[in-house]
Amino acid sequence: MSEQTPESTPTWPSEPAPAPAAPLTSGEVAAMPAAPENDPMRPQTSTSAIIALVLSIVSWTFCPLITSIVAIVLAYQADKEIRNSGGKVTGQGLSFAAKIIAWINIGVSVAVIVLAVAFGLVLLVAGGFGSTPA
Repeated sequence: MSEQTPESTPTWPSEPAPAPAAPLTSGEVAAMPAAPENDPMRPQTSTSAIIALVLSIVSWTFCPLITSIVAIVLAYQADKEIRNSGGKVTGQGLSFAAKIIAWINIGVSVAVIVLAVAFGLVLLVAGGFGSTPA
């Protein structure tokens, strides 16, 4: 093993470490700088995309076809807004999710309506709506 000489040992910085901050007393509150309201460097999320996503989720419980159609229209408006913003507006994922959820809901709603009408026609033809056999 080789012995270390004083010249080969690492030297620590000559500046002293900063003193720890004094603890806050019960009446003091740490001051934090306020965040700017409209930071030009931070992109904003499209309001239309947020509303479209909320409506597409709500459409599963309240007025499925109408709210789904409104959600799809808002999602396409959000896509246009995002595309034309030059990177200042985000929300592509929200818009995409809203479109998928709303289109699935429209498909399920139409399928349920078609099945209900078909079932009603079968009952009507078979005489199942209250007619008694003679």
